Amino acid sequence: MKQAKLESVTLATDAAAALALEIFVSPPDGMMAIELPDGRRVFALKAGPDGRTISGRAAVVDGDTINVSGTRVRFNGVDVPESAQLCQNVTG
Repeated sequence: MKQAKLESVTLATDAAAALALEIFVSPPDGMMAIELPDGRRVFALKAGPDGRTISGRAAVVDGDTINVSGTRVRFNGVDVPESAQLCQNVTG
């Protein structure tokens, strides 16, 4: 499996810097890069042939789950305390 490649890049406000960022930061296999309007880049799993697009306002359920128009979306690989979980020390 290809791992995400992260490189230190000094950004400027020109097309060459954007091209350098595109070359040096690539998503792992099975994922795609999504450019956000504020310039950040996130990686998302590609939908399979039966995948569907969900659109609408997202509401946070807890640290690894959002609700988009009535559909719960859980983020794979994110490990955070659940909203009802009480942590009494650093180990949980």
